[in-house]
Amino acid sequence: MTKTEKAKELFSSGFNCAQAVLVPFCDRHGIGEKQALLIACGFGGGVGRSDNMCGAVSGAVMALGLKYGAEKAADKEKKELCYAKVREFILSFRNKYGEVSCTGLLGCNMGTKEGFEEAKKKEVHTKVCPKFVEFAAGYLEGMDNK
Repeated sequence: MTKTEKAKELFSSGFNCAQAVLVPFCDRHGIGEKQALLIACGFGGGVGRSDNMCGAVSGAVMALGLKYGAEKAADKEKKELCYAKVREFILSFRNKYGEVSCTGLLGCNMGTKEGFEEAKKKEVHTKVCPKFVEFAAGYLEGMDNK
């Protein structure tokens, strides 16, 4: 199973978009699946359904941090590399979907009761969100294959 397939499977089984994207990429970096699920849990729905960045994007940013991030405050070179990789990913996501916020992507604000009900009615979790999870995981997997 590819990492992208694992991400899609996690999302379809009920984990949020951030969890689904992060988990397949955590194993090589000393973080177990349980810890990754816990760390990413609050990032779903635009960060706790607060109308912010899409969880699939947040999951990818966390995965990029695991791969390229700095472990020491003085390691400015790694920090800058990580920031550059994150910017490249976000630019690629924006170029594909025009937006990185949940509300912009879904057309409804899941941070409100009405918006959440609209999202359920539109079935965004099964009809729209999976493509964001697939794109984010596929992007990361493509980086691994370079």
